Amino acid sequence: MPRSLPLGALLIGIVASALLVGCTPRPRGVTVSTATATPSPAATSAPATSARSIDFKDPKIAGPIIDHFKGGGQITPERIAYADLNRDKVDDALVVVESGGTAGDLGAAVFAAAEDGKPRLLGYIDRAGKVEVRLGGPVTGVIVATSAVPGPGDPQCCPSKLREVILQWDGKQFAVITDQLIDNPRR
Repeated sequence: MPRSLPLGALLIGIVASALLVGCTPRPRGVTVSTATATPSPAATSAPATSARSIDFKDPKIAGPIIDHFKGGGQITPERIAYADLNRDKVDDALVVVESGGTAGDLGAAVFAAAEDGKPRLLGYIDRAGKVEVRLGGPVTGVIVATSAVPGPGDPQCCPSKLREVILQWDGKQFAVITDQLIDNPRR
């Protein structure tokens, strides 16, 4: 069952996320995926190695991630965040796939390292816009996906609304704990 956040903590998180999104230009007609995260098969044991040991420059690892997002996009080392996302006390990796253009992030993949150090896919975050890990505040180790929701007459640069979706590991997959439409504070 989803946990609810105190209103003050939720507002602080919304404002912080919205400030990071800013007024990113978005072409009209871009479809934003609203599918939930796709889990991988459940692991049989907790990983003993940090996901920091995974080489995401290796085409055998990066290729399938990019292919999941229809073969487009790119993975850059600056957009790989390490945090304990599945609550096993070992760092996992949120690997963001960037569009390389004005479309922002195409989504992300979350990996843990298996006991032998090999990458173990925990799931895909099939949400476009801006994908990041929230490490501070009352709820840490969550994934925040923020996307533009342009209103009638909004300039391409600055949507009047943003959709913020917060996902958290529920033991099997990254499940939505909040999904809300908020005013864009940078407009």
